[in-house]
Amino acid sequence: MNTTPTWQTADGRPITERRVRRGIRISIMAGCLGMSWWAMTQGMTVTLFMEALGASGVLIGLAASVQQVAFLVQVPFALVAERLRSRKPFWASVMLFSRLLWFGPLLFLFLWPDQPDRVALWMVWFVALASVLGMGMSALWYRWMSDLVPEPERGRFWGTRQSITTTAFLLATLVVGLLLDGFPTPLHGSGSWTGFKLVFAIGAVLGMADILIHLLVPEPYSGHTASGDGWWKPLVEPLRNRDFRRLILSMGIFSFAVGLTAMGLVCLRQDFHVTYTQIAMLNIASALGAIVFGFIWGYVCDRIGSRAFGAIMMLLAPMTSISWFFVRPDSMNVVEFTQPVWLLGPVIRQAIQAMPATWETTVLAFTMPHAMWIFLGITFFGGAFFNGIGICQLNMSSSLALKQYRTTAIAEFWAGVGVIGSLGALVAGRVMDYLRANPIPATLPNGVPLLYHHVLIGAYVLIACLVALPLFLSITRRKDEPPVRAAMSRLLTGNPLRVVTNIYLMGTAVTSFRRAQAARNLGEERSAMAVGDLIEKLDDPSLDVREEAAQALGSIGTEEAADALVRKLDDPQSDMAPQIARALRKVRHPGSVEALLRKLRDPDRETRSESARALGEIGDPRAISPLMDLLTKTDDSKMVSSFSEALARLGETDAIYEILPRLKNTHNRVLKRSLAVAVGDLLGGEGRFYRVFAQEEKSYGSGVHRILRGFRRAVIDSEVPGIQQQESRLVADSRRIQSLYEAHAHAECASLLFDMAVCLAEARWRIGFGGDVKAWREALALQDERFAVGAWYLDLLRTGWEAAELGQRDHVDVLLGIHFLCAWGVEQLDPDHADETGRK
Repeated sequence: MNTTPTWQTADGRPITERRVRRGIRISIMAGCLGMSWWAMTQGMTVTLFMEALGASGVLIGLAASVQQVAFLVQVPFALVAERLRSRKPFWASVMLFSRLLWFGPLLFLFLWPDQPDRVALWMVWFVALASVLGMGMSALWYRWMSDLVPEPERGRFWGTRQSITTTAFLLATLVVGLLLDGFPTPLHGSGSWTGFKLVFAIGAVLGMADILIHLLVPEPYSGHTASGDGWWKPLVEPLRNRDFRRLILSMGIFSFAVGLTAMGLVCLRQDFHVTYTQIAMLNIASALGAIVFGFIWGYVCDRIGSRAFGAIMMLLAPMTSISWFFVRPDSMNVVEFTQPVWLLGPVIRQAIQAMPATWETTVLAFTMPHAMWIFLGITFFGGAFFNGIGICQLNMSSSLALKQYRTTAIAEFWAGVGVIGSLGALVAGRVMDYLRANPIPATLPNGVPLLYHHVLIGAYVLIACLVALPLFLSITRRKDEPPVRAAMSRLLTGNPLRVVTNIYLMGTAVTSFRRAQAARNLGEERSAMAVGDLIEKLDDPSLDVREEAAQALGSIGTEEAADALVRKLDDPQSDMAPQIARALRKVRHPGSVEALLRKLRDPDRETRSESARALGEIGDPRAISPLMDLLTKTDDSKMVSSFSEALARLGETDAIYEILPRLKNTHNRVLKRSLAVAVGDLLGGEGRFYRVFAQEEKSYGSGVHRILRGFRRAVIDSEVPGIQQQESRLVADSRRIQSLYEAHAHAECASLLFDMAVCLAEARWRIGFGGDVKAWREALALQDERFAVGAWYLDLLRTGWEAAELGQRDHVDVLLGIHFLCAWGVEQLDPDHADETGRK
């Protein structure tokens, strides 16, 4: 690893890249303890503690709101921090004290064990104080991490960090549920507060350990302090950015909308009879979603842009809450839950019946509230989406902030979001108390009364989707970011988990084989998210990796991928011109034509061949003249094959006059078959002759039988008056052609084919054949150039084969004539059945 100093501490000591990487790992490890502290002292635990104390909805909402209002203090703390050369000592001292305070609930329960109302009131004040100290330091920590982690890697860092630390959150949440169910509270019979005491005590210890371990993470010196800027400028400058203001407002409104769901845990406990352990299971499911998708989201955010990524997450997250309208308060086993589900119910029932009797009894005896069966799956994805929103917030608040005032800007962001969001929980508490006292006389389709939480969920979805999301989308899109629709397409193309896994492997693989395999897999997924990583691998030390990266870019085929391939094709230092040209053949990008035309004169034979084939695939007529010129001057069989194939794809019918003699005169079997396909494409349309030719090689006469049958149907179904008059003759002649071909009567077959062409020209355009082939062909060319070329070929096949020194007629020559006549006939007379001639 590179150990060149790129950062330094406030006292001038260098921070090598190795120390940075080590600091990032330590931060993640400490974060695991911090997330465990959070699981045991915040969010779910505080809400459940307040509910166990018998607090009102307003008081529960207030306990949740003060944590968000506390975001306001980030601004003054940030202003102080901006004037410090080193923020870490200040941050650590305040944070240690704030974590120590979480022994407070134990003190309250010791002082007033029989006064839960008093404990609840003091908890609100206590949560407010602890939150003020903790939140005040958040901006300093975000600035610290933003300075430490290189900007191109921040999305990946936040995603990886959240996935790993959420694992710790998951385990701590499980411990909370087990402890609370293991020690019932006094309000539920003869219980005690032991469970909550243990939870808060363990959480406080883990929280303090988080801070102490964080002291090992180096703090880069930003090179700027705001001591000379006064107090006003650091506050005002970040807010001059319109996009930064819109980010604060949109995320604040979204946070408000989410806050309306703060009473969900209370509703689950009181209305749907969910236990503490089961609530912990829901939090675990949410954490698992964050873990599984956290790694993915970091990569995705870096590749499609924070704005597009955040918009997608803000749209998807509220959709998970709609499931509240389908839950019921009764408990059931897995058979009862799945019974209404078509196909799944019978499968589950039969699977359980096939179990041993003891197993079947155990499975059927296991019951959970209906809400648990639904929410276990829903919260998994909800956790994933909200984790994505968190990554977006961290990324955008950092990137939109002015670097010299980043600490203050981040503080302003979280303060704004927190203050606006805090109102959500307060409103939710008021609505809960009001609708508890004044229930809505309505029932949902599943028979459940319309509860206060249903009303709050409806408001949440509407505000998030109709207010917060449009405001967020008004943030200016950066030039290197795709529109949301394109970003969604990138995200849904392929398997995101497999894409991210292979991007990670391609970046970390220690062997060229593994890296090349990862690049190949990304090409198979065709995910535009991987384009940037694949472009980097065009300069990999391993040729295998470079080749696979080029082919993967060709398979993905976005404009960014095509432009990168063109640049690499023009790079005089590149050793991959043939591979790049082959990749461009997949892309078919018009912007690559000029570069490919230049490569037609390249000294390397393989480069010329692949460039010609790519030009044929792209179909730009600018390539016709250079390819014709090169075809007439080369005797190299590979070049003849490549140039002929390209000209056939370009539909240059004049090329047949150069290709046909080479077809008849070559003794190279591979070249002969290749040129036959090229002639067939020129006579009958691109891609059609190959199928006929392959069938004939497998079973003589089978391909001819099929295309003649299609020709007869086209004649019979044709509405062209002249064709209708000649229907009987054309049908009879086509049957005779088949017999002559199968009998290897090539001369007779050639003569009859020409007669049929004369009949078709007369019937279609009233152009008769008076014996002057040249004049007849010129008249046909005015109507249909391809038919005129085909007529020339049939005349040559009939009378001038030997004179043109083309050797003996064989079945391939006749097959080409039959193919021309049938392909043209079906295409012109009955377009609905054009695929009958071969191309699907």
